[in-house]
Amino acid sequence: MERKYDVIVIGAGPAGAIASARVIKDGYSVLVLEKMEFPRFVIGESLLPKAMEYFEKLDLVQTVHDQKFQLKTGVTFYHENKVCEFSFSDRFTDGWDYTYQVKRADLDNALIREVEKRGVEVEFNADVKEVTTSADEQIVHYLNYEGEMKVVKSRFIIDASGYGRVLPRLFNIEKPVTSDPRGSVFAHVEDPNRSDQASNNIFVHAFNNNTAWIWSIPFSDGTASVGIVGSVDLINEYAENEGAKFKEHVRTFPGLEQRFRDAKFLFEPRKILNYAISVERMHGEGYVLCGNSTEFLDPIFSSGVTLAVASGYQAADLTCARLR
Repeated sequence: MERKYDVIVIGAGPAGAIASARVIKDGYSVLVLEKMEFPRFVIGESLLPKAMEYFEKLDLVQTVHDQKFQLKTGVTFYHENKVCEFSFSDRFTDGWDYTYQVKRADLDNALIREVEKRGVEVEFNADVKEVTTSADEQIVHYLNYEGEMKVVKSRFIIDASGYGRVLPRLFNIEKPVTSDPRGSVFAHVEDPNRSDQASNNIFVHAFNNNTAWIWSIPFSDGTASVGIVGSVDLINEYAENEGAKFKEHVRTFPGLEQRFRDAKFLFEPRKILNYAISVERMHGEGYVLCGNSTEFLDPIFSSGVTLAVASGYQAADLTCARLR
């Protein structure tokens, strides 16, 4: 029996969840194909108030609230002896004055499960292998959870596959960025010594002659995400020997030493390298890209999820207009 939908969304992260929620709101049928099983770990754990606007547009604010995430009211930037604090309440336009620090496994799972309740069909462990596009019909071949090759068709495709970058890879439209290669090493730690201010703010501190930066993101369960972004050589140096230099850096870094001096690491530090990449185009016949499938840069001001939901909403909005 032929399976056909109005829209196939590749990827069930924030961009995919928002895109599918927007499409089904207009009454179109949606299939989400997600390579992983949810919940799953991913970094990018701090939001911006702008993201709340898209949750609000799609009646997803309560879904986010119900996860009891750590409230985030601002950000504190550090460089050498200089401190720059931003409060989201000090704004020049209308909008949200708070957002959340989130464990992405919990946020992403909550969002996609909610849109699933609204009628979006979601298939996990679905690995897209081949896509053929045309003006009227899109054909997707994917391996399902049993390793069987399946075929499904749609009127349009939204690629929200994030780091997987499904369509850019399959269509050979990736292109390198002009910036130097970068990487990150990160972990989760116990965080019993943080202050009230540290609970509500993300900590961002530049170091190494302003070529690298360290983050600390507090979670509501008394743990925190810590990580470093820098050159590939620096990240490899800090990640080797099971992250020994990274652990020492976190425990002794000025402004964090009292907080993490005796911190227990909840898993061994992990690293990702050379993640910044771009695309030659963001749309084509029968498809559009959104989120990290388009381009990924250093998320120094919690921009990752916010750009994902914003572009996911916009891609879906335009898709609905096209379908009409």
